Order: sequence, then structure tokens, then C-alpha cells
Amino acid sequence: MKSLKLTILLFFFTTTLSFSQVWQYEFDNITITGTTNKTTDGNYLLFLNGKISEFSEYGEPVFNYSDPLLSVNTFPRQTYIHKDMDGYVVAFNSFHPMSGDFSVGKLGLDGNWIWQKYLDRPTNSLINETTPTCVTTPNDDLFMAGVDSAYLINPDDGQIIWRTFLTNDNFISSAMDGNQILSITSQGELFTLDNTGSTLSTNTFNIEPKKIINTDNNYIIVGADNGNATLMFFDKSNSITNSLSFGNGTFYDIKQTWDDGFILAGSDGQQAFLIKTDAQGAQEWQQFYGDGQAQSVETSSSDGYVVLINEGNIPRFLKTDGDGNTNTSAEKLIWNFRSINVSNIETIFNADGTMFWDYQQAQFNVPKDSSTSTIFAGGLWMGGFDDGGNLKMAAETYQHSSSKDYWAGHSGVDINMAPYWNKVWKIKGDELRDFKNDIADGNLSRPIPNDILTWPAKGNPHFKGTMDSLLIINRSLAEFIDVNNDGIYNAYDGDYPVIKGDEMLWWVFNDAAGIHTETTGDPIKATVIAKAYGYDCSGNADIYNTLFLEFDVINDAPQAIDDFYVGMWTDFDLGCHLDDYIGSDTISESFYVYNSAAIDGQGGCNSVPSYGNNPPVQSVSFLNQEMSSFMYYVNGGFPGLPNTGDPATAGQYYNYLTGKWRDGSSLYPTSNGYQQNGNTTNYAFNGNPSNTNDWSMCNTNISGADLRAVSSTGSFRLEPGEMVSVQLAYTFHENIPLPCPDITTDIRTNITNVKSAVNSQTLDWIPNLGEDRTIDLNSTITLDPSYSGSSYQWSNNTAGSTLDITAPGVYNVTITDVNGCQKTDEVNIYAYTDVEEVQKIIDFKAFPNPTSDKINISFETTNQNSEITFNLVNVIGQTIKTQTVNANQNQLVFDVSALPTGIYFLNATSDIGTIETQKIVIER
Repeated sequence: MKSLKLTILLFFFTTTLSFSQVWQYEFDNITITGTTNKTTDGNYLLFLNGKISEFSEYGEPVFNYSDPLLSVNTFPRQTYIHKDMDGYVVAFNSFHPMSGDFSVGKLGLDGNWIWQKYLDRPTNSLINETTPTCVTTPNDDLFMAGVDSAYLINPDDGQIIWRTFLTNDNFISSAMDGNQILSITSQGELFTLDNTGSTLSTNTFNIEPKKIINTDNNYIIVGADNGNATLMFFDKSNSITNSLSFGNGTFYDIKQTWDDGFILAGSDGQQAFLIKTDAQGAQEWQQFYGDGQAQSVETSSSDGYVVLINEGNIPRFLKTDGDGNTNTSAEKLIWNFRSINVSNIETIFNADGTMFWDYQQAQFNVPKDSSTSTIFAGGLWMGGFDDGGNLKMAAETYQHSSSKDYWAGHSGVDINMAPYWNKVWKIKGDELRDFKNDIADGNLSRPIPNDILTWPAKGNPHFKGTMDSLLIINRSLAEFIDVNNDGIYNAYDGDYPVIKGDEMLWWVFNDAAGIHTETTGDPIKATVIAKAYGYDCSGNADIYNTLFLEFDVINDAPQAIDDFYVGMWTDFDLGCHLDDYIGSDTISESFYVYNSAAIDGQGGCNSVPSYGNNPPVQSVSFLNQEMSSFMYYVNGGFPGLPNTGDPATAGQYYNYLTGKWRDGSSLYPTSNGYQQNGNTTNYAFNGNPSNTNDWSMCNTNISGADLRAVSSTGSFRLEPGEMVSVQLAYTFHENIPLPCPDITTDIRTNITNVKSAVNSQTLDWIPNLGEDRTIDLNSTITLDPSYSGSSYQWSNNTAGSTLDITAPGVYNVTITDVNGCQKTDEVNIYAYTDVEEVQKIIDFKAFPNPTSDKINISFETTNQNSEITFNLVNVIGQTIKTQTVNANQNQLVFDVSALPTGIYFLNATSDIGTIETQKIVIER
């Protein structure tokens, strides 16, 4: 072995686990049936309201099959889901759980059944609450155990390979031990079967079991024993059991962890909890998660645990870090809506055009994490005339199946494919930054966030909508950076989405997929690309209290459209809706809602949450277009004035959109504005409420009316293929003196500040310390974030705009920018030194790399009398596996099948201390 020049890695353990993201979802009025099941690609499956739902490692809702597969009108029952290459194998109770029957089938990735069959049992003498219990065998067959029977089923076609009768008891958990099948009943009776269904052995345990798993030496059973949460070891070699008690409660699930310990999920009768133990069952930590039962737990593909908690009608689904910590507050998830709450406003959107409400109640929460809303619902209105004088109109109010003008997807999508496009993508700025840093060296150390992978950009080969099947995008929709300039989007090439804000939602809808039943008019044939975004900028109240919306409206019709207006319809409900006033301000291009009294909801408002003292003012401002009109109407109309009420035809919608009454008459700036005398206006209540001489609702006799508002911009002429973009800012204003606020002071100032920040184009600036890199121990590196800020705070407590470093480590900088927003970036600096002409006494190869299950190591050494120690180390310096061998052995194998995906380092050390290190990537 010849002498050579080496670069020796000295500080390989400085990388931080920035990808250990935590999240928590709360499901409102959703029934959970069964537990979670992890897929081979690192996602998580569960049944919500009888529907298959799939979540990514990042907590992204990946897929949700819209048709329920089972009824949830009785009470919770056990279900099973397993995802393979071409579909989902599912099993669940059919009809009523006391019937004893259950159903098994396979659902294709397109949401259609490949096969399905019902299985029954010969007796109905037992309550069948928890069956069936299932497990996939090494041959990929499906084992199922019911109340008295066990089956082996071919998942490809549903054929029953064998059925055997076992006992008149509920089977609740199954596992595999090689080719042997384990299945345990609710009474603690364990059956061991061979692969033909013959019983090999039975054992009985003095425990009320919930789950069984298999390890190398033991069967591990968890449950309860006399009211105490219990972990039981059953030694397979001598049939001796050892039980450990963890106090009041019950364990419902257990998984083995990468360090051969265990993570246990349970409840103490009130609160859900996780307990982490070592391999002998000794407790390392315990974390509580509020009311409910932790019914299942999965190990994360990166770090931490994914937990399903049943808490009555509000179950929760969350991910923790490695120590069991998670978000303190839960994000509400409503299918098929996505929420945004990065700023101080939290609300939801649906790709079918629905905004701010969930078809039942308001979801425009101001401030976020509160139960109070300033807006009940919103919708996009647009309309104009073709060159033949034909009106084209589309609008959204309270969308129902009988009142609909919009469908998900671009205008080339027909009505049958619209459900496949009914998805809103969410891109978080920190996840996007982590992905770009991760793929910069060409090697991925963690899964790509699903919404980045499936980003609806042109040519994306991984694009999927609401179904787990590939779709084709042959037009430019979502913006992206094309790293390799091949004209198509592919995240594995390093391409990534273009976003605004610290978090952005993206969706697309059209008005051409079906018949208009909202306006009953002719479609425009428009594609609308929509974005909602915000900034996590608590240092600037105006920006933090603002949600931004953008609509890019594309004319996909073969003819031009003229006198075209785009508007936003809004049903303001500022807390209690019975005391709302509205107005407009042409100076700031805004319309707004305020409370008619200093206290919201004084007269009571049924069960609607009210603001009480000091309610806010909510404004909506046009950012890049002029506000051409602001119009309102009354739910049901003013008494005796039907033309002040709800629109019913395309012409009536267009009249309201362009600043006229329903019958086309003009708006007058006095009283209620209908059929008055004098000058006309396009802006309802455009005076200052604090000025008694101005036209505002403070100076009219309108009270108690349930108002609707629509404000527009126009007119435009759009040729075929042309686009108009409308950008809006939704800002809420705190501590505004009421009643009759002065619009010219704080409210207008706040809006002006928001517009100034947007126009400065500085809100989306981000610091960039560059890629992770190495430093020669004899040199200096200057870290420059390439970012102009008003203050800098480095991790070493210095405050300069740059930082000179001479040592390896993890360095970060937090910058307060010109808008008062704080931005952070981090870089890992490794160390190396050149060693001239040293003798390399260890030379090894590790393969395959990347790997998913094992590392084969072959090595050579010049010192045959020595011992070689191989250590597998994770990115935070923890030694995961160690093995010492004689130098003449020349090869060994590390089993890494239980380790999380990610980057590791394999180093070899001889007894004289020489080190050789290689990076190992584990991926699945």
C-alpha cells in the first residue's frame, strides 16, 4: 500500500438536526377508526371519518380519498391499512361492529376498488368491537384474525389461501416472527401459527393486552394489569415472562426504536402520554399531551415519533422530536382545506374557490389561535363581455353542489378530473431552505417534503393531486427555479418552488369545467392561479397582522373579453354579525368592517364568539390595482326594496361587481344609497366614520342588517392567453377607538405601511450564508449573509454585518431587516488539514451507499496484527453501532434497517489511532 496525501475529516459531528420538525393537527368533528400504519415511503396512513388519509413526514396531508369506505355512525372500531406498489389493502368492520362481519379489499391508487369481499363468522354471540387484526407476512400475504377465525389472503386478488378456527374471543393484535404468525386475544391468549395456519403453541398472560411486537429474543406485550400500564417481556427461549408497571393507565401501542429501546403510547385515564425506555424497559423519559388516549405511535423516518391521540370528537395527530416535544398549539385540519397561520391571521382555503369558511362556520381567525373571526366567507367574482356582446360571468358566495361556478384545476380539466386537482399546496420557507441546502451536494439526507416534490409545475413527473396517481401538467402553472434548465420541474434535479412570504399556499381553479349554477351565466373559460401568504414578522405589527392574497386570472377562451372586472366578495362578520358597519376608503384603495359600538355583541349573538371589549377593524386593500368600486347588498334586501338583496342572475352579479345595484341603478352617497337624488358614486360609505358630515354607516339609520360587500378593479380587456393579476392585503387593526373610527389616522397609516413594505420588495429578502463547507485549520473564512439589515446577532454574540471564523462549528445569524422582521440562516463549517505523505494503514469500502438495510464493509490494512474498530456515528456525534474485528478478517456487515433515514459517518480506527472516515446515506 503506497504512501499518499490525505484530507482527514476532523469534525464530522457538527451538523445539526434542523430537519427534526414537529407538528400537531387537530381534527374537528372527525371520528378516528383504527390506528396509524407507516408506509414504505415514510408516510403515515389512518382512517378519518371512514376515509383513507395519508400524511407525510412533514405533517402534509398527502392524499384523502373523498368517498368513505366505512360507516362511522356507530362507534369506533379497528381498521387496517397497508400500502403496496399499486394500492391500499384495507380491512374493517362492515355494517355494525356487533354483527361480527368484516370487510377486506384492495383500493387502487386512483381510488377505485380492485377487489373487495365480506367475511363473516359462524356465531354472533360475542361483541366484535376491535376486529379484524391484521399483519403482512414476509410473502406480502395478508393475515387477518377475527372473533373466532384467522385467514391468510392473497392481497393481489383477494383469494383466501386458508382459514382456520381458533377461539371465541376478540383478536386484537398480530405480529410476525420469521414465518410464524403471532396473534393475541383481548383475554391474553397468544396463538402462534405456522404459514399453513396450523397452531404451533398457545400461551396465556395475566394482562389485558393491547399490542404485541416481536424482537430478537422476546415477544413484547403492552396493555394494563389491574389498572396499571404494563410492559411485559416474554422470553422466547424459556417462556419466562417479566412485567414492568408504569403507574395508572393503559398502554395501547409500542414500537421498537433505533437504539433497541421502546416507545410506548398510552393514557393514565385522563391524559395521553408517551414513555421512552431502554432495551430492558427502564424509563428514560415521559411526555404528556393533554386529554385523551395515545392510541398509536410510529417512529419517524428522521427523528422523533408520530402519535395519534383520540380525544372524543377532536382527535389529534402529532409529531414529536426525539425527546417527545411537540408544538404547543394544534393546527386545525379540515379536508380538503389547507390552513395558513404564519402571520397573526389564521384561515383556510379550498381549491374549489371556497375561502375563509368550512361550509359551516367562519375560519378567518383574528388574531390567530383565537376563536373569533372578522370574516365569515369570501369569494372571487369576475365578469365581462365577448366581442359579440355576450356576458361572461363567474362568482363564488356560499358554494354548494347546487350553487357552483368554480372547480379545482385549470380550464383544461374536465369536471370528472376536478376532484383530482382539489388540493392546496403549502410551502414553508424553512422547509424550502432546508431542502435546497440538503440537495446542494447532490445527496439527499431526508425525504423531500411532499408539496415540494409534487409541486404543480410544468412537466413534473412526480405531480399528484388528491389521489395517489400521477397526473400530467403540460402548461406553465406554478413558478419554479429550473436549476438544470431543462424546461420541466423535478425536485430530484434540484428544482424548487418560487414562493412569497415565510409560508405560502398555492392552488388553481377554473370556471369552465361545468355548468354555472351560482350565476347561471355563460363561463369565461378562465384559469385562476391563487396564492395566500404571510410573514412571521412580530416585530412589525402592520405586516404581522396582514394576510396577502394574489389571483392571476388567465383568459383561456379563444376570444377576447372586454369590460372585464375582477372583484372580491366578502361576508364580513366581525365577531357578532348583528352590529357590523362597513365602509370604503378611496385614498388607501381599501374597504373595511368595524363595530357599530365600542363593545362587540352587547345584545347577544347566540353561540357566535364575539370580541367583547375593543374589537378590531378589518380592512381589505388593493395593492397593485386601483379599486374601481365598492358595493354592498343586504341578505334578503331592505324591507320593500328587493333590488338591494341577493343577486340571482349573471347580469345582477355583474351589476354588483361594477358598483351598481342589482337592477343596474346607480349608487347615491346618501342614506342607504338606493333610489336617491343628486350625484352618484361607485363607492359605498366612502366617508370618514368619525366625520358627521361624511357618508358612512355611522351617519345612516342602517342597523342590524346582515350585509354583503363586493369590491372590484377594472375594467380590462383580455386577449386570448392574456392575464390580469390582482393582489390584496387583509389587515386587521388593533386598538382603534370606537364607535365611528377615524379612518384617516391609524387605519390608513397601517395600510400605507403595508403597501410601502410591499413596494420596497424587501419582504422576501433572505440571508444566505452559503452551503456547508470546510475550513483549513490554518486559515480564516469570512461569513457574509449578503443581506442588508438594521442589526445583526451572530451565534457567538457578535453584532457585525460579517463574521470572521478560524474554527469549525455551527454558525448562525439573526438579522433584523429594514421592515423590523427577523430572518435567520445557519451554516455548518467542517475542518480539515492537509497531511503530507503519511502512510495510510486502513483502507475500506462501504457498499451499497446509499443503503436501506445493510452496509457491507471490506477493508485492508498494513498492520495485520492490529484490531480495527468500526463506528457508525450520526450527524450529532452519537455512536449508533460499534464493532471491533481482527485486521485479517477483512469484512463485516452492519444492519441499519431499523435506523432513520439520513446522513451517518462510518469511521475505522486501528489500535494505533489512525482514522479513516466515509459518509453513509441511509434512504428508503
